[in-house]
Amino acid sequence: MDLIKKALDTILFDEDEALLSARLTDGSEKSRVAVLVGDNASGKSLFVRLLTQFCKDAKPRREPLQVSMRHRTATGMHRAFMYGALGDEIDSTGNVSMIALTGAVSTAKGRDTPNWLMLDEPDTGLSESYARALGNWLAQEFEGLGAKTEGVVLVTHSRALVESLFRHSIHRPWFVHMGGTQTPEEWLADTTERSVADLLGMAERSMTLYRAIHHRTHS
Repeated sequence: MDLIKKALDTILFDEDEALLSARLTDGSEKSRVAVLVGDNASGKSLFVRLLTQFCKDAKPRREPLQVSMRHRTATGMHRAFMYGALGDEIDSTGNVSMIALTGAVSTAKGRDTPNWLMLDEPDTGLSESYARALGNWLAQEFEGLGAKTEGVVLVTHSRALVESLFRHSIHRPWFVHMGGTQTPEEWLADTTERSVADLLGMAERSMTLYRAIHHRTHS
């Protein structure tokens, strides 16, 4: 998980003027899977973009294989290839997510060059019962990845998915809590509720974070 540790050691997490915060809970040395959780506007997608850039800059280059909402809402052939020509217009949202996810896992298994599998909220549209099934399925599929897949990053808000993945994984995944300090067990047990004011203020917090990071990285 050297790539994860490298990202957590960047200027964005600098203790003196940190724009982002995170706690890393070590998993098994044999695990290639890192689960990334956190509230909205905590920097999860930004963290994935940072990892993606590190993959591209690495020598030798690591290919980032991505499934994300950014691709889902894009236009053109790349979106159509991942999610189908019509996607959510004619199919269950959850099934469209599974189409992209199974395609990405299959692609990773077929690669003969170094790669990282980046799954940003692949459970979009799945109910809790299906999210648990997805955690079970992912645990099995991750064990079957070839040696060329050096790491997997799974970003999710779903406690059902995370609980199932940890329960069914042979090797305990690594765990990153963005914007918090909880271990996997603490996060799974957390029932804290946000207020309506928190909900309505999410857009402002997100934009404030974006501007601060843009200023830090371009100054």
